[in-house]
Amino acid sequence: YSELDSQSNRLANLLLAHNEGKMSQGPVALLFGHNPSMVIAMLGVLKAGKSYLPLDLRWPVTRLKEVLTHSQSRLLLTEDACEEIAKEVMRPLPAVLNTSRLPEEISKSEPDVVIPPDQLAYILYTSGSTGPPKGVMQSHRNVLCNIRNYTNDIHLAPSDRLSLITSFSFAASVSDWYGGLM
Repeated sequence: YSELDSQSNRLANLLLAHNEGKMSQGPVALLFGHNPSMVIAMLGVLKAGKSYLPLDLRWPVTRLKEVLTHSQSRLLLTEDACEEIAKEVMRPLPAVLNTSRLPEEISKSEPDVVIPPDQLAYILYTSGSTGPPKGVMQSHRNVLCNIRNYTNDIHLAPSDRLSLITSFSFAASVSDWYGGLM
């Protein structure tokens, strides 16, 4: 947890240092494999006071581009394994940041950011099975309330284990990974 905290702080501090122009507009898109780097990116974006948009590598490039356009994302975070597809879907915008290569000098300290409870935390897109995909937005307040209810209802304890099988772009994953952290 200490490593997760310091790595997400580093990413948040980098985002805050680049809080000008296009990078500060819209949600920060995340394109990662199903791994801890996605969790670090989600937490880093939230700690910077921004919202995130998790993307699924299994989506066709056309869907990725449509979601990015619709959400008005101007920055996409990714890792080495996904960098080529990230650059392809963000073209012509050059705003792709590879978190696998963050400068070492970035501070690991907790960012000094006040986040109002009703601020947007994330956007998840529906499957589009009944029409065009729609972005569903959640505030920090909603996320905390839903996860607190989830962990309390099932009496989640530190000795419990949760599976993280579901794609980060699917709503069910939110309970699993935030529930695990809480």
